[in-house]
Amino acid sequence: MRVLHLTEFYVGVGGLERGLHMICDALEAASHVSSVAFGVLRGGELQSPRAVYHIPGLVEPVTTDRLNDLREVLEKEQPDVLIIHELLDPDILDWATAQRPSIRFVWGFKLICPGGRRMWQGPGQVCPRPVGYMCQAVAYRERCMPRDPRMGVPLIARTLKVADIHRERSAIVVPSEFMRGLLLKEGFIASRVHKVPLFTILPSAEMLQPSREPHTIFCAARLTPEKGVHLLLEAIKGLPEVRLIVAGAGPECVRLEAMVDEYGLQGRVTFTGWLDPTAVASYIDRAGIVVVPSVWPEPFGLVGIEAMAHARPVVAFDVGGIREWLSHDKTGLLVPPADGDALHASLLRLLNEPDWASQLGRNGRAVAEERFTASTYLKALLPVLSSAVTGGAVART
Repeated sequence: MRVLHLTEFYVGVGGLERGLHMICDALEAASHVSSVAFGVLRGGELQSPRAVYHIPGLVEPVTTDRLNDLREVLEKEQPDVLIIHELLDPDILDWATAQRPSIRFVWGFKLICPGGRRMWQGPGQVCPRPVGYMCQAVAYRERCMPRDPRMGVPLIARTLKVADIHRERSAIVVPSEFMRGLLLKEGFIASRVHKVPLFTILPSAEMLQPSREPHTIFCAARLTPEKGVHLLLEAIKGLPEVRLIVAGAGPECVRLEAMVDEYGLQGRVTFTGWLDPTAVASYIDRAGIVVVPSVWPEPFGLVGIEAMAHARPVVAFDVGGIREWLSHDKTGLLVPPADGDALHASLLRLLNEPDWASQLGRNGRAVAEERFTASTYLKALLPVLSSAVTGGAVART
């Protein structure tokens, strides 16, 4: 099978980019052919083991030239199916989904939320409203999207149109039952929305070692308020032996660095910026605990299963789809959303009981081996791809 991926970003180290590369690798290992057309070049030089096409206008606003560029890619690659990631231009999507069978991969909330977060101001509070023009009125209270109608109304219109295109023409792949439920509430057809949890790369059993620094905590997150790193800084204030390593970048960086100074955490907190997957794996091996402090409704949480694959216990706020892979008191600890005191207590508990923490890590490794490998991923994904190509029905997974 020949698969063409359409995406906004391909080069970089964010969760979507890492996931896309792993999906391409897994498909290619199973003798399928992947190629990629993307719109925005960021994060370094373009090096790829597969055919890749940088089409700068693939991100809106669309032009005739860009559609011609995309047409040339389709003619050259002759894909059997399109996998569409974070593209949001209705004209491109309308044209592309009319050319080939299509599958929309849902990585976040942009398909069903004009603001892209599906979250109100309360921690972990999922917006219950369906997408519509009333979102503009809600934005005045919740600040969940632009409050200026000149900006907000076009966002709403675009979201509605993109959703309509995929609702009518595409199969949908989501990473969690949590996300599946949100799409069903938006009128997507149940038989066409497929849960395919993400997967991770398992280090060999021989490579697994006890943590070299059991009092080091690792967190990989974009530095934005909804990722909750500020709560993690508060939680380690009273843990004097702890060192925290944060991999990520974003607009909260200056504020978080100021918090480090305010809390007297100098020398104990390191912000590394974005790291490539190899470096992330190295820091996970080095750490004793991995924390996912998100306060927004995480669609999945890839770094959590990466930690489990490396036999590290995970502590996370109980938001979104996280509880679908993190079992409380079995592979880690779930914490009430945005409860900094509870996060502190959970970390202290693991630090004070290192044997138990190690057992949680081993349990997590066993779960990763059973549920989150490339082979289990392809077992769920390939029937969706085949059904899209043949136009037949596929049983919901």
